[in-house]
Amino acid sequence: GWYNESSSPGQTGAMMVEGYAASGMAEGVFYDLGKLKAGDQVQVVRGDGSIFSYRVVRSQLMGSDANDMNAAMNPVTADRPGLNLITTADQSGNRHSHGIIVFTEQI
Repeated sequence: GWYNESSSPGQTGAMMVEGYAASGMAEGVFYDLGKLKAGDQVQVVRGDGSIFSYRVVRSQLMGSDANDMNAAMNPVTADRPGLNLITTADQSGNRHSHGIIVFTEQI
């Protein structure tokens, strides 16, 4: 889900989207989020058909530190719109015990 207090695609700042890696029954939308690496591309398609492209800059494991969430609310590159993808620990506790944040910048 898109965090509605974050930026929209193409706006200054960072857009934050969160999704589950998995539940106890099935893989979630961000099951393979940890496989993204620097240089990979991600696209967001808005309801009006506009497409915004982003390049992965880095990822990090997310702990219980509030600084992780503060970082997730800001673009990884200060002068470029960003998209930060977050997954929390899955419901079964097996895949990402601390969650992952993937930081991208608009290209």
